[in-house]
Amino acid sequence: MSVFEKVPEGEGAAIDEILELTMGELRRANPPGTRPVLRDAHAKHHGLLRAELTVHPGLPPELAVGVFREPRSFRAYVRFSNSVGHIGDDHDPQTRGMAIKLLGVEGEKLLEDERHERTQDFILLTHSEFPVADVFEYITFMKAVFSGAPAWFFLCSLNPLKWRLREFLIVYKMRAKKVHNPLTAPYFSATPYLLGERAMKFSLRPLDAPADEGDERLPDSPDYLREAMARTLRQREARFDFLVQLRESDEDPIEDPRIPWRGPWRSVATLRIPMQSFLSPAQMAFAEHLSFTSWHSLPEHRPLGGVNRARKKVYLEISKHRHRENGVPRTEPTGEESFDG
Repeated sequence: MSVFEKVPEGEGAAIDEILELTMGELRRANPPGTRPVLRDAHAKHHGLLRAELTVHPGLPPELAVGVFREPRSFRAYVRFSNSVGHIGDDHDPQTRGMAIKLLGVEGEKLLEDERHERTQDFILLTHSEFPVADVFEYITFMKAVFSGAPAWFFLCSLNPLKWRLREFLIVYKMRAKKVHNPLTAPYFSATPYLLGERAMKFSLRPLDAPADEGDERLPDSPDYLREAMARTLRQREARFDFLVQLRESDEDPIEDPRIPWRGPWRSVATLRIPMQSFLSPAQMAFAEHLSFTSWHSLPEHRPLGGVNRARKKVYLEISKHRHRENGVPRTEPTGEESFDG
């Protein structure tokens, strides 16, 4: 536990309830005989891409920590996805995800049974705030969504003073954000993490991307995001600026990810995705079975706050369940994988 965190009474039981609700919905969506058993969230991926993260030289001491401690390059895999737990139409209003897995990262990791793995994950969304304050609110939100009445979470009382208007605005903005191409959208951690002895949030912002398409009409294809990404990577590479935002004061909350922080964003690395083809059946299957969690991490980048503490247990158990049901070994990649043939 970090000095920044304050664990409320009853959180452990609440996390167990989140896991029970999540596994129940996962089993409902994937009845016996379903193959593959999909993720409970971010089920539809647009592709898994080979990439390289290069740390900038000359970073100041407060930024030169963990994977950013020295100027070097890491090979990586990057998975782009839709946020919901089913394979649907890309036009459906929802958040988009970006998951980065760095390879060849030395040092013991946080997960006890994966201490000696050589990977570091960074998980991001296309919105900078998370829509619930803590695990207790998360339970209420999940029950409303799973019951088919999500509006009940926001308009939970006849008294307007008790309506969850902040949460409503966050979800509205998350769902309303139009993405034309996964390679031209910005992504955010939304929740906080350690950066050595400081706390940070992080973001990936596209470099050299076309101007924002604004209200330009989206293509008709239900898979237009995958198609846009494939088209881009036939023509050029894509680059993202890896930025961190340090916690400046106690007014930047650790335990409430609904509240934006106020500090400046500072560049620490560049993520380069070279021109490539990623649509082979082998690579698409590899993307399906690869697991990501913010707890695939060095201690210097430990996830912070109640939402992340819940993710530790929930993500691990879902990954174990999916791999067991799909008959696929649960292993971390090396970067030497071949998808030919």
